Amino acid sequence: MSEKMIHRHTRLSIFMHWFNAFCWIALLLSGLGLIQNEQLNPLGAGFPAMMRALFGGGANLLLVHQYLGMTWAGAFLLYALLKPRDTWTFLKEVFSVSPGRDLLWLVKMNLKMTMGPGSLGRFGLTPDMPPQGFYNFGQKLFAQASVIGGIVIAVTGAIMFLSTMVMDSVDPVAWSRTIHYLHQSTASP
Repeated sequence: MSEKMIHRHTRLSIFMHWFNAFCWIALLLSGLGLIQNEQLNPLGAGFPAMMRALFGGGANLLLVHQYLGMTWAGAFLLYALLKPRDTWTFLKEVFSVSPGRDLLWLVKMNLKMTMGPGSLGRFGLTPDMPPQGFYNFGQKLFAQASVIGGIVIAVTGAIMFLSTMVMDSVDPVAWSRTIHYLHQSTASP
């Protein structure tokens, strides 16, 4: 019996997905390795020491973090420039939300997954699920956080990187450092 494949994403989109996941993990680990204050580092003092030893010092670790971040941001900028229709279609899909339909889907799916399919009746809900688009509401929420968070990380990272070369004011750098750290500490790929 022949199975019909449903084509959802291009090979380039799949590559960008895994490239993004690798970069987020590597940037998170290298970023945490740059924090030498054990009261701020959620992993304590041992992790930064290990990362610095692994990369031959904090300066090398910072360079790896900076250039990987620029490569990551540059790849997405290049993708958006070369594939504007795919980029716009993705953004339109993940940011199109119908609160009534999507929140109901989220409630029903969470009840089904945590309490079993029979639990819906206990709450006066029917077993039918509201229709979803290309992505379900959980995927949309994660994508929205990833897109917005990625932009925040890229902009604050660029400000910090450029501050060593062209910026005279300390204020944007201080704010960028704080926002970059807070976002890094709460983000997931």
